Amino acid sequence: MVENYVSLIGEIVLKQPNYNVRVPIGIYLFFSYPQQAPAVYILPQQGIHTINTGNPFIKGRSMIEIPYITNWKPTDHTLANLIQNLINLFSRNPPIVVVKKENSLHNYNQNNNFQQTKTMTTTKPKTKKELLIEKIKKRLIGLNEENEKIIEELSSEQLQLEKNQESISSGIQSLQLQTNTYNILSENVENQDKILSEWLETNKSQSLDNINVAEILIPIDILSKQMLELSAKGLAIDDTIYYLNKLLQNGTISTSDYLKKTRSLSAEEFITIELAGKVYRTQQQALSILY
Repeated sequence: MVENYVSLIGEIVLKQPNYNVRVPIGIYLFFSYPQQAPAVYILPQQGIHTINTGNPFIKGRSMIEIPYITNWKPTDHTLANLIQNLINLFSRNPPIVVVKKENSLHNYNQNNNFQQTKTMTTTKPKTKKELLIEKIKKRLIGLNEENEKIIEELSSEQLQLEKNQESISSGIQSLQLQTNTYNILSENVENQDKILSEWLETNKSQSLDNINVAEILIPIDILSKQMLELSAKGLAIDDTIYYLNKLLQNGTISTSDYLKKTRSLSAEEFITIELAGKVYRTQQQALSILY
């Protein structure tokens, strides 16, 4: 199967003590780039370069294999960093050997004591192929930047989705705990209702005048006893205030006595309600720990 790819042909410059080595390379970007790492090859010119077989990063005849390529990550690695890695690694051990000839285009002068001469340079017009390669390079750089932005946005969205998933999981666990607590409380209510129904069925023939309510409603713990006493006290205060209103209307007591007694009862009722609220919250906390 033939796979589409884009080839980038050029040179990397390796700085050496007495001269610079220009290494011709080809970088091949496949259709799945940047998910797939680029392939890099040395493109030696016949009669000018020979491959340095002692270089550990040369595989086969001319393939370059460095850690930056083998450990390629599309979210972190770029072509610019790839080229810089090639320069850094090959500067210590160039992958090619320059064959020095008099008529060679790459004839490097190793003698630093040379005379400076003024020369006139002419710029050769670029071919259509070179212009196309430059255009493709710019387009690839732009696509790489766009892909990096897209990857960053997707990573941010993925992080937000993970947070939302954690929040939903926590909510589900909370609902499950509340459901279990409700089921337990519902079962307790059903059991108590069953006991009460059985008692009523057993005692339905007895006269209500002989039934002592205080013997039937017996609190089973301290908090229940406190709540029962506070509820009874609150109701007693309400009844007292009601009858004080009746006495005031009938003119049995004076207004000053009425107000004095009502203020006293209102203060006592406020304290009773607050204590009942604390007892209730303590009961709820005990239930949440129990279930």
